[in-house]
Amino acid sequence: MFKPRCTVAVVCATLSGTAVADTLYVNCSCGDDAWSGVDPNCVPADGPKKTIQAAIDAAANGDEIVVAPGTCNETIDFLGKAITVRSTDPNDPGVVATTIIDGTGLNDSVVKCISGEGAATVLDGFTITGGTGTLVEFLPGNFQAFGGGMFNESNSSPTVANCIFSGNPVGFRGGGMANFNNSNPTVTNSTFSQNTAFDGGGMYNVNSNPTVTECTFVGNSLGLNGGVSNNGGGMRNEFSNPFITDCAFIGNTVTGFPFAAGGAMANFSSNPMVMDTTFTGNTTTSSSTAGEPGGGAMINFNSSPTLTNCTFSENSAVTDGGAIANFASSNPTVANCTFSDNLADYGGGMYNSVSSDPTVTNCSFSGNTATFNGGGISNYFASHPTVTNCILWGDSPNEIVDVAGAVTTVNYSCVQGGWFGAGANNIDADPMFVDPGSGD
Repeated sequence: MFKPRCTVAVVCATLSGTAVADTLYVNCSCGDDAWSGVDPNCVPADGPKKTIQAAIDAAANGDEIVVAPGTCNETIDFLGKAITVRSTDPNDPGVVATTIIDGTGLNDSVVKCISGEGAATVLDGFTITGGTGTLVEFLPGNFQAFGGGMFNESNSSPTVANCIFSGNPVGFRGGGMANFNNSNPTVTNSTFSQNTAFDGGGMYNVNSNPTVTECTFVGNSLGLNGGVSNNGGGMRNEFSNPFITDCAFIGNTVTGFPFAAGGAMANFSSNPMVMDTTFTGNTTTSSSTAGEPGGGAMINFNSSPTLTNCTFSENSAVTDGGAIANFASSNPTVANCTFSDNLADYGGGMYNSVSSDPTVTNCSFSGNTATFNGGGISNYFASHPTVTNCILWGDSPNEIVDVAGAVTTVNYSCVQGGWFGAGANNIDADPMFVDPGSGD
């Protein structure tokens, strides 16, 4: 009797071609990169590597590397591999805090993805510290350090989750992380704290569009840069359109000479989308009297971000825009946002200048202060903001000021003292805030 064999052959070929993912272990305290045996005195006992890089070198696509708590004094490169490198429990903050990759003294980025890594390359559950950045030829013959904690370059878009980037003093840009040349990582539930740089203390993006979700940028700072402006204490974007949601920018600072701008975020020719995010206690402090804008929380230069359901409170700028400063044809769309208790010389809540035309809808401005004018919004040099269905109340010394060819159109809004400029259907009536002293 004839018996077909094709089915058996196909099944065998399929089974023989199926790769089985391996799990490799690392214990930086007692492992050994060379051994392959068992050491009952090291956890886990089945021969962990001593370094993460040795495990990456040995791994194949699809493998997982599990790192025991402790400090690994090294820098690592994923080498283009689609692998997961994680702590023993990325969801346990105690494990994340004690599973450390420390690049101190090695003069490099702590983590690199520079070989076209994709979303299947995963870094999960580490504290990343001590990185000073990767030297990049940013201009011909001009090498600058990028990405102290992590450097993603040339179409590298890994997944980063549950990490802490802290204490990375980069020489130029991107203390916590730098994303360069079409590198679009997904960064989730991570913290960028106490990183320093000349630009982008927490994160620096150029020609890249990362997705940043449920992250905190706190206490990052920029220092003096030899007479060059400093921008973006928390994040700086250049020709980049990141998506940012459910994040917090808290207490980031910029000190610059002659200029300082964007305590939390600086956007240059960039159009980020920012949703459900808070900006609190960010500052800019210029060490000169040049009068360049500050943007205590955010500066936009030739940029038009979309800001939705965001809160700006207790931010300050030494010059312009306690919360937001818009310059050079910046036309952000701002909806359902709250501006309270921000401080600047001009534009306590928002400052618009040089043909900047933001659209502001369903927002409230209260308790903001300007030293000179525009406690709520200050507009200069042919800027034409449109304000619709908003409340501007309790700002000092006044609510909206137009100077030097600026014209604000206000419709269907409540403005303390009334509005007598362009627009219609506005009222001057106490909005009856529940608790204005607490920003409610």
